Amino acid sequence: MARTEAQRTPIESGCPDGFQYMHPVMRKNYGDWAFHEDPRPGV
Repeated sequence: MARTEAQRTPIESGCPDGFQYMHPVMRKNYGDWAFHEDPRPGV
C-alpha cells in the first residue's frame, strides 16, 4: 500500500533584489559604462 502525501508547494520568491544593498553611486552608474578594460598588474 503506497501512502500518498501532499506535495509541498515551491516558494516562488526568487532571488532577493541586490539593488537595495548597493551603494548609491553604484546604483546611479549601473549599466552606464561604454566598455570594460582588463586591468593588468604593474600598470
